[in-house]
Amino acid sequence: MSLANAVAIAACASRVVLLGDPQQLAQPSVGDHPAGAGASALGHLIGGVETMPPERGIFLDTTYRMHTDICQYVSDQFYEGRLRAVDACASQRVEGTGRPGTLEGSGLRFLPVVHQGNRTQSIQEADAIARACERLIGSSWVSGDVSRALTAEDIMVVAPYNRQVDLLATVVPRGVRVGTVDRFQGQEAPVVFYSLAASEATGASHGLEFLLSLNRLNVALSRARGLAVLACNPSLLGTACHSQKEIRQVNALCSFVEQATLTAT
Repeated sequence: MSLANAVAIAACASRVVLLGDPQQLAQPSVGDHPAGAGASALGHLIGGVETMPPERGIFLDTTYRMHTDICQYVSDQFYEGRLRAVDACASQRVEGTGRPGTLEGSGLRFLPVVHQGNRTQSIQEADAIARACERLIGSSWVSGDVSRALTAEDIMVVAPYNRQVDLLATVVPRGVRVGTVDRFQGQEAPVVFYSLAASEATGASHGLEFLLSLNRLNVALSRARGLAVLACNPSLLGTACHSQKEIRQVNALCSFVEQATLTAT
């Protein structure tokens, strides 16, 4: 909720309780606003820090969704290392069928796809993800003492651009969920693919800040319960930076790849 709306509502109440996550996507807004006016109420309250200071409120430090390896990355990059997964999440994994190239296990995976000249749409990444989805279907999804067949509905494919979403929807197996980061905020899946689509960050639509947005990266990867797979052109890891914010964004991408297991296309 925007700060302006919160101020208006506060006049009608004796107490206002703010609940949310400023590290995820903000409320969409239209128009040009003075600096700071576009902040959410909770984002304004905590200022420039990543998590709620103890003297200002309560930080909910437990996730019941992500495998511990995924949670560790998300926690270190976006929540000052304060977020943890319950012990039960450590059992969440994909058990493969033994077919070559099938994703299995749990944690972070990097799917490098080389391409050139793409800004908002990459058929190369779409085809690589479609093949990976086809191999995954029929594997086993294990959570605690329960094991069942992994279906197309257990796979989520996320992209920052609508054009990439439209393309992915035409090539992935029927039933696989495909959408933008905005659409899938609040949802989850055993396996999540995040397709960046752009060949270079500097020439990407809406610029580097949009493509490598920490909030978008956080939302996309934290949808995953067992496997979080990043599909992108490896050249993005060498993006030239011109500000501290851009350095932080590229560093988050590089840190993911450093911690991830390389996956063949």
